[in-house]
Amino acid sequence: MMKYKVEPDGSAKSYGQLGVMARLGEGLGSTGYLGSEPISRTIDALMLRRETASLEGIKHVLLGGRARSSRLSCAPA
Repeated sequence: MMKYKVEPDGSAKSYGQLGVMARLGEGLGSTGYLGSEPISRTIDALMLRRETASLEGIKHVLLGGRARSSRLSCAPA
């Protein structure tokens, strides 16, 4: 989670970072399904971010994610 302060002119300045790797897609390639443990880790990570935002008085949150392109595949249409 990157924390930014939005300035009156609309620009943003980063002032902190909290990283948690949930690995939601772990096992997805071999099973085709999200596993219960990766789902649980992701929920825990989201709850940690919610608690951190609440404690710091953060009013707006923008969610994002990333994946390694080497682990992605697209099914034929």
